[in-house]
Amino acid sequence: MTKMMLSLTAGGLLFQACGGSSYTYTGYRMHKQFPLDGDREWQYLNDAEDIQNPFRVEKIATPRMKESIEIYTLEYYNEETGDIVRAVEWSSDSINGVLIHSYVDYEAGGETVALDPPIVFADDEMAPGQSVVTETGGYTFTATLEGSEPCPNHYVPDWDDCLRLTLDDGDGDDSAGALVAGEYWLVPSFGTAWFRMTPDVDIWRLWKHDWEPE
Repeated sequence: MTKMMLSLTAGGLLFQACGGSSYTYTGYRMHKQFPLDGDREWQYLNDAEDIQNPFRVEKIATPRMKESIEIYTLEYYNEETGDIVRAVEWSSDSINGVLIHSYVDYEAGGETVALDPPIVFADDEMAPGQSVVTETGGYTFTATLEGSEPCPNHYVPDWDDCLRLTLDDGDGDDSAGALVAGEYWLVPSFGTAWFRMTPDVDIWRLWKHDWEPE
């Protein structure tokens, strides 16, 4: 019987048959790039000159269940006024990957957009250049893992290995369309280090991150 060897590589897993051919998968476990465990809160600052206030993102502690999927709401607040600006329902696990189940843009009327099926923000395993398409909510979403690049921020200035993922809603206009479309830079254990959703004029960069076990 052929013996198999298993070893870790920088990007994923290397499977090699002793004395035979080898297969290398350079993918990333995406649920680890978008963690929703524990009590979490993030704060971001925007580089736009006319935006001075922090943006606070708070994970609501209790999930709602859809079959075996735990769905958590992330609420996004203007820290200066205390007003909620948007809310997005996310799930992240090793079976289904990272999914977006609904979103609300309170600055555009506050109507909840329920997504059935949910947007596949990321398959659980993705390699650079890989895309996944979801037709839902009146859009054709394409999520693409663009690759790794630096994302220095106010919290950790020397993060230089961040995964950039783009979510295109297919309407051909980056300044209009689905709220959650845009660009995201992800870091294991911390989640989103940078992001720019459709309404954002510039990138939000991580300023603070708080985590406590549940």
